[in-house]
Amino acid sequence: MNNLTKLSENIRLERWKQTPLKEILKTNWQPSTHQVDPILSQISLPKDAILITLGNGKIDSRWFDDRQLPEGMIVRMLDQTVDIQIFKDTTITRPIVLHHIAEAHDLPLNIDFTINITCEAHAKISVLMVESGFGEYLITPKINIDLHESAQCQWLRASLNSAESVSLSTLHVNQAATSSINLLSYQSRGKIVRADIKLDLVGDGCVSELSGLNIGKGKQNLGHVIDINHQAPNCTSTQQIKNLLKDQANTLFDGKIQVFKDAQKTDAQQITRSILLNEKTRAITIPRLEIYANDVKCTHGATVGFLEPDHIFYLQSRGIPKNIAKQMLMQAFAMEITEQVQNEIIKKWLTEVIVEDIKELI
Repeated sequence: MNNLTKLSENIRLERWKQTPLKEILKTNWQPSTHQVDPILSQISLPKDAILITLGNGKIDSRWFDDRQLPEGMIVRMLDQTVDIQIFKDTTITRPIVLHHIAEAHDLPLNIDFTINITCEAHAKISVLMVESGFGEYLITPKINIDLHESAQCQWLRASLNSAESVSLSTLHVNQAATSSINLLSYQSRGKIVRADIKLDLVGDGCVSELSGLNIGKGKQNLGHVIDINHQAPNCTSTQQIKNLLKDQANTLFDGKIQVFKDAQKTDAQQITRSILLNEKTRAITIPRLEIYANDVKCTHGATVGFLEPDHIFYLQSRGIPKNIAKQMLMQAFAMEITEQVQNEIIKKWLTEVIVEDIKELI
């Protein structure tokens, strides 16, 4: 089943009602047939990283040298699939950067690809996936992360796509006992951007930390749809989603926590916070809880508001111009998310990107 057929079947599903699928499917998307030149990308990437570049869903051997790979890591490539394997007891200290470049010239392109990451027992990695491109395109990346016992993974995805683009990504994480994952989804560029995230905590003592930040303007439609399945006891999960919205931008957070019968001692927390910069923006929050165990702790909450005039006035009284005061308050709101990033190289890069995107809201 190709990605367009799958999308057409989703139109009737409740969790897709807030995503304009009919609008997306009106476009006559065409398969990509040309190569991409990564030199054309205007996106600055972290330094001192293990770089894997994909163009229109494919890796070109000209862009990748497996001699750069550290010991304990292998990469396999087959058409539109990339497999990354980290061996047992291996710690990869340099961040892995997966940079996808979409390049659409005369026709709107349909781009579909898959990335599979396996971390064997006690392995540890940090991965940054960056989406960027030119022109009108639809990308539907599928990411699968398999964490073996006590493996640790930091995963960050940044949607820095073109203004005409649609990005509908899926991420599935399978966690064995005592494994941990720290996820961050950053969405700021692209016409329609949605991340579907599913975490299966199947082993005892798993830890899952998920953060998301949407920075929207114009008529952008940005969404996170999340399923966290607590299938084993003594597991912890946290979800924190933040939105900064201007003009007529819309965001969706649809987050479901399911606690299975045997998943006693579960601790699951979920919260969304939104700042609206004018009254035409919209932030939709749909929390869902399904609890079948009797010894658990599950919480959810949501707040929506505007920048506090008193805070702006206070900064102005200290000689700070109004626009700079607003920018400072928005940065303070957004940067709490970056504190979840463990890798300092990725954190520095993300901080710089967020600062530039917030300037566009002033």
